Amino acid sequence: MNAKNLSMLTFLTLVIAIVALWLSQPPMVLEENKPVFPKLMETINEVTAINVTTKNDNFTVERNGELWVLKEKFNYPVAVDKVRSTLLGLTDLTTVEAKTATPSLYSKLGVEEVTAEDSKSTLLSLKNKDGKTVASIILGNFQPAKNDTTLNEIYVRKVGEPQAWLTQGFLRIERMPMDWVEKRILDLESKRLRQVSITQPGDNSLVIFKEQPEETNYQLKDLPAGAHVKAPYELGQIANVLSALNINEVTAETEVKFAEDSIYRAVFTSFDGLEVTMTAMEKEGKYYAKFAATVVAAVMPPAKSDTAAVQESKAKAGKEEGKESENKDAKDKKDKEEDKTGLKTAAEVKTEVELLKPKLSGWVFEIPKYKMEPLLKKFSDLISTDEDDQKESLNPNQSKTPSPLLEFGTPKT
Repeated sequence: MNAKNLSMLTFLTLVIAIVALWLSQPPMVLEENKPVFPKLMETINEVTAINVTTKNDNFTVERNGELWVLKEKFNYPVAVDKVRSTLLGLTDLTTVEAKTATPSLYSKLGVEEVTAEDSKSTLLSLKNKDGKTVASIILGNFQPAKNDTTLNEIYVRKVGEPQAWLTQGFLRIERMPMDWVEKRILDLESKRLRQVSITQPGDNSLVIFKEQPEETNYQLKDLPAGAHVKAPYELGQIANVLSALNINEVTAETEVKFAEDSIYRAVFTSFDGLEVTMTAMEKEGKYYAKFAATVVAAVMPPAKSDTAAVQESKAKAGKEEGKESENKDAKDKKDKEEDKTGLKTAAEVKTEVELLKPKLSGWVFEIPKYKMEPLLKKFSDLISTDEDDQKESLNPNQSKTPSPLLEFGTPKT
């Protein structure tokens, strides 16, 4: 074989090798303006686990019977709407434009491997009951869509494929485990609340109460003669501890030990029959609490007598002199209806307790400091005597030293 033929054979071999290499490359499966996962909707109901992996976290949200729970938080229930928005967000995710397929450029889009140094990407995987992956994708940088600010533009790369894409959709993934949890565990409005009974370390105790739901201020039980509540708003702060109560963290009750000699116990009782018992303590500068909700006998306030109603109507009429009686009657009726809106029926309270049980029973929560502080006040911190007021009036320039908050004891371990 001469040199010319050898050269031609070498060339043909090289061409064949290049063509074979080209044919072996996986085709660009995705097309512009197409769903990223076109068949996901058909199998969406088979998904039983959502795994989220970042450089610093790896956690799983999984289906447990009728609930979705956070595996790494002892199977604490998660917000169902976040599960739903994640699954539907993936099915609706649509490609906009093909971007780089060069690994060295992935980090510019945030679609590098989650194990890469300084990685900012998020790996999202959906799995079925057999542990098989239904869908898996690396999510990168995102911003509001230029053509529709209700949507996001997200850079993505399907696992196992080199091509990165600019996509568009409603998808927004929570990267931290607690971001999947419904952080508002209780919302007992003070309008419903009839009484709060507090027991503190050292057998200190106090009770606040009100007789009518529409009353603004609470009273302090067993107030000594010649004494009065120093600052009524402080009683209101106690009453609002369970109003819009959000948590910072959650763990299983078996993981936290409460020492009896250092706990605070507060029992919140509503007019309509809901009672929530809160047991709390301080440990290493943080506040932990566990809760139990139950149904008790409702103590509905008696209706005002006709005479009282007439007197109240006349008092209001005096204050609103000049207004037409028709407008006044309408306002009185509206006020009366609003007074009752905070109270629930016996059936509603029972349902409320049943819904609270999986969120409260068996769990310990880290709660914000400002929610715990009102329960630290001693009875003596809340009252003032006429003699104290007189001394203060005689010495108006005397510096006031706030009463120190009672410190928690350190729980025994």
